[in-house]
Amino acid sequence: MLQFDKPEFESIRKSIIDFVPDKFKDWITKVFEHSNDIILRKRLENLIKANSLLLRLFKNSDEIDSFIFKITETRHYYTHYSPEKEQNAATGIELFNINRKLGIIIRILLASELGFGEEEIEKFVKNNSEYKEFLRR
Repeated sequence: MLQFDKPEFESIRKSIIDFVPDKFKDWITKVFEHSNDIILRKRLENLIKANSLLLRLFKNSDEIDSFIFKITETRHYYTHYSPEKEQNAATGIELFNINRKLGIIIRILLASELGFGEEEIEKFVKNNSEYKEFLRR
């Protein structure tokens, strides 16, 4: 997933690189390497908010935002070992429960991608004890 289509991004990138003094061109080129990619937080938000079954795993949008924040902070902490992210990173039972909920999200999205309809997925979810614990509505 990209923020801009490729031709538009290339035009933006080229305009900026052409404007930058020569001594900074290598640096700014590296900065642009992944700058058109959608960040993890936005990807998760798009996936969850676009699926009514996933929305039911949360009480409200604040809970979704909090869940996504916790995932991204935890990922950044454990991937980059950023000390400033440690206080927001999930550990212990919280990390365990986040992983369980992410597993449910992945299974629902996978079933959807495999062509199962929302009603079929919902029946499976409602009849599975692992899922019931997380269903809010």
